[in-house]
Amino acid sequence: MNQNSQAALLIVDDEEQFADFVSNVAEDIGLRPVVSTKAEDFKQRYAEERVCGIVMDVVMPDTDGIELVQWLGDKHCPAPIVVVSGYDPSYTRMLRTIGESKGLLFHKVLTKPVDLDELDATLGELKAAIE
Repeated sequence: MNQNSQAALLIVDDEEQFADFVSNVAEDIGLRPVVSTKAEDFKQRYAEERVCGIVMDVVMPDTDGIELVQWLGDKHCPAPIVVVSGYDPSYTRMLRTIGESKGLLFHKVLTKPVDLDELDATLGELKAAIE
């Protein structure tokens, strides 16, 4: 377990530039971001960190969001999740339905390209909900 006393906001997105964008916004509002660009790295970080929230992409080359949501459900993840996708909204609805059936808490679904103000507001809400 990571020795940092502040819980981590885990960010998983294969687009490194977008992951850094989310990380910078999270840091600016006082969250401690931990970025992964691959699902396997995300799983390792999840095991090492005390997690306060998750921002996850839906479509990634090594593992898609549905597989990752099923994995998080199997881990009984209590952290609220923000889903980010540039794909068809029916895919994110299906992902959310599967996740909620496994007991996961979805905070919000954002559509790429994500507006800075919208991301800032969403992460601010997430921070308020976990404090």
